[in-house]
Amino acid sequence: MVFVESFQQIQRTYCYFRRMRRRRREYLPWVDVENDEARRFVKLPIPSFRFIESCAYRSCVDPDHVYAPVQATDARHGVWRIGIRQPQPEPEQVCMLPDPEHELFGSKLLSDGRLVICSFQGERLLIVDVHTGALVDQIPLPAAPNDVAYDPADEAILYVCVNSSRYGDQHALNALRVASHDLGDIFRVDLRDRSVVRVASGLEVMAGIAVVGEELWVSELYRLVRVDPRTGSWERLSDTHDPRFLADNLTHFSGRGGKLILPMYRQASWLEVWLSQSNVLSRLAYRLVRNVMPSLAAWLAEPGEVEDVRFGIYDVEAESGHLLRLDLNPKKRFGPDRAFPDDNFDGAVTHIERADDTLVLINYRSRWVMMVPVASLPLDDPQPLRAVMCG
Repeated sequence: MVFVESFQQIQRTYCYFRRMRRRRREYLPWVDVENDEARRFVKLPIPSFRFIESCAYRSCVDPDHVYAPVQATDARHGVWRIGIRQPQPEPEQVCMLPDPEHELFGSKLLSDGRLVICSFQGERLLIVDVHTGALVDQIPLPAAPNDVAYDPADEAILYVCVNSSRYGDQHALNALRVASHDLGDIFRVDLRDRSVVRVASGLEVMAGIAVVGEELWVSELYRLVRVDPRTGSWERLSDTHDPRFLADNLTHFSGRGGKLILPMYRQASWLEVWLSQSNVLSRLAYRLVRNVMPSLAAWLAEPGEVEDVRFGIYDVEAESGHLLRLDLNPKKRFGPDRAFPDDNFDGAVTHIERADDTLVLINYRSRWVMMVPVASLPLDDPQPLRAVMCG
């Protein structure tokens, strides 16, 4: 077993260097989105705001709003309703949630109005009825959940990706320690009997999950992974984009099909990416930084520039996709008088939700929520993914 794991780590490191040397130019090209005038922003009226990571939408529940779990330091900690239509109404709180010290991660809205929320530090799913504002259930999990998806054929079945440790941009030592370790599991949760069953294990740190047909797709740092929940087997796609851009929640771009939205919320350094390819390298670097050069931790923890929003729209069934980049500095083209949010909406977008003809963009460290018309996106010329699959 030790030999097999060592061989897998050597193979992973070799595959990484091969991609860096030979395939860097084969990443999907970035396409700039010139839609500044079409973008809208709405601000959450929460002075005690700390964190927002996701939102959820179902037209059959509420065609005019998305629902977002928001972490705050006071009674404003809870679920908020955010309008997506013009004229833009002010967001309003649906309910307060317990444990404001707990970060609220991925969320999904079921057709009966139940909002399923991942409580990361709480290691549980919170179930809120958005019609009544009641917290109707809490389902414990074996580890910290990052994102959740429902089975379109049976919405009582949920799939949750969990991690036994956190990968975050404020925790460089932790990042080195866990980035290439097999800490990710996928669990099936049945809301009828509250049962929790592991369906896949051995993955790296996972951020997002979606159901496509009878398969699961997860975002594993900067890669997409196909998972068969019946057998627990899985396979990784090769990098479709520069691996310095770390991925987050997965959502559907259109209905229940295989077209998925993958936001990239953070830019890591090449050194951090390189170290994360091997358990041996990451463990050595972790010990070196912790014991010899602790000041290096601050340098490794410093996130790269995320001035622009970057995300992929991948059709995993047609094996094609786009990489899109939204310039978030309109003053460069429109002058200093251009109206723009005043407290830093940058590229740290962790979730993009399609609400009919609008994309709703969530920046985890900003009270601003951005909305972009789908019609303004250049989606006419998808690029094939097959060329960058890692065999």
